[in-house]
Amino acid sequence: MNSTFANTLTAHRNRLNLTVQCLADKAKVNPTLVSGLQNSRRQVGENNARRLGMALDSSGKELESFVYAAINGCTEKVMEDCKRYPAEVLNLCAKHLQESGIEGEQISRCVLKPKLQDGREPDAIVYMNDGRAALIELKITPR
Repeated sequence: MNSTFANTLTAHRNRLNLTVQCLADKAKVNPTLVSGLQNSRRQVGENNARRLGMALDSSGKELESFVYAAINGCTEKVMEDCKRYPAEVLNLCAKHLQESGIEGEQISRCVLKPKLQDGREPDAIVYMNDGRAALIELKITPR
C-alpha cells in the first residue's frame, strides 16, 4: 500500500503524543482506519485524509502535502475541487512527463512549490528512484 504515508502519519501522531484512539476521536474517524493506515493495510480518501491532517494540527501547504501523500495510495487521486476539469487537463502533466521519458513508477516523490538554492521557485520537482530529478514549471497565458 502506501508505506510513505504510513510513516508520515505515525510520525505526526507521535510528535503530538496522541494515541490512535485520541487521533481518531479528534479526526472523527474510526480508530481501525488510523491503525490500518499506519500499518499500510488501508487506504484513505481525500475527506478523511483532510480530517486526519487537521486533527494533527496541519494547515496550509503542510495540510495539502499530507492529503496528497494520503491519496497517492488510493484509487481516487484527483482532489474533489479539481474533478470538474476535463480529462485532458487533468492528464496534461502526466503526459508531458511520459513524453520526457519519465514513467509514473519511476517517481519516488513530488515536492510542490519548492524553493531552490538558486532562488527559483518552480511549481514542482519530481524525484526519481534512480536519483534524477525534474522541475515542473507551468505557464498559463490567458487569451
